[in-house]
Amino acid sequence: MSGGWLASDENFLKQSKTIDYLKVRGSIGRSGNIGPTYDANGNVVRLPYRTQFTRGAGPLLGSSFSTSTTAYLVNPAGNPVTTWEKIDRVNVGADIVLFKNTLTLSADYFDETRKDILGSPNLPGIPGMAIAQVNSGKVNSKGADFSGMYDRQFGDVNIALNGNFTYAKNTVLARTVTNGLDGQSQVGRYVNSGHYYIAEGIFQSQAEIAASPKQTLSGLVVPGDIKYKDVNNDKVIDAKDDVATDYTDIPKMYYGFGLTVRYKQFDLSTQFQGVEGRTINLNGQLHAGPNGFNQLMLDSWTPATAATAKYPRVGLTDNGNNTANSTFWLRSGDFLKMRTAEFGYSTPERFNQRYRFKGARFFISGYNLFTISKINDRASIPKRQTQAGGRVSRM
Repeated sequence: MSGGWLASDENFLKQSKTIDYLKVRGSIGRSGNIGPTYDANGNVVRLPYRTQFTRGAGPLLGSSFSTSTTAYLVNPAGNPVTTWEKIDRVNVGADIVLFKNTLTLSADYFDETRKDILGSPNLPGIPGMAIAQVNSGKVNSKGADFSGMYDRQFGDVNIALNGNFTYAKNTVLARTVTNGLDGQSQVGRYVNSGHYYIAEGIFQSQAEIAASPKQTLSGLVVPGDIKYKDVNNDKVIDAKDDVATDYTDIPKMYYGFGLTVRYKQFDLSTQFQGVEGRTINLNGQLHAGPNGFNQLMLDSWTPATAATAKYPRVGLTDNGNNTANSTFWLRSGDFLKMRTAEFGYSTPERFNQRYRFKGARFFISGYNLFTISKINDRASIPKRQTQAGGRVSRM
């Protein structure tokens, strides 16, 4: 259901010298969504409500029929109450044109809740079979969109400005697969956010290791390895110190702005684009390449580079302590880039008429000319975090 009010057509605004157009609109509704679902191995489950059979090891019967004989097994069991995902949406917005079509503005607020999202069931192994999918997830997305344009002529000069901004917050409200440990549930966190150990720097000496909680993520811990925070204060660094966070590679804000200036036959235009609230995990990039090595390893810790090293020591084996997902590898994915820039010249009308052609335009343009980013700056991600009520918050 949707509706709108064209307020600028009302008598009290028809004679306005400022407002040329004003429309207020809103909508509310529900829709269904059925997309592909997947099993634990990443295979597509087309019909999750139907039981499937597969060939597997057979039972042990007598002396001649052994487990090496294959038999048909139920895998996965169908879920007859499976239904499709439901999406409830609310949207309100307004469009306005001001100052004799000089300034155009548009704004929207949206609130969207998805429920009955298909996901993996959280079942014990006692039944001896797997269930395809269950309607277990619930996610809320809310935010705002804004766009504007200013276009005005000043004698021979025309100036056009444009801008847009989007903010969206996507939060997990419910899911079946959860971790019972305090601080490890994704409920209440941003969608696609990750679990990380909280890094507290790099061990510089064996004495520092001896004075710190015991780290069990690998069998070997030596100077040059990453030091982690003992979240539950049990003097041991293990899976219980892995915490849920709001770090995600999905930006919370998108924005852009641009400028076009025309003077007689000359024109200059540029467009910028940026994102905010995005976090990138460099763990995979650092350990990519043949045998997990690449040129980034040149900045790894050694006794000679201990004061300036960007990354922990290089380990050929038993290196799980340094390859674990932790805040050490997180960087800000925020950026602002000049997406396009162009300078042009158009032939004048009298020149076109004299030589009998419609016209020509000569221009020089560039794409992605420069980028402002903090991806190489470890300080771009807060190092200090606190845990309260099972949540990890930034400071």
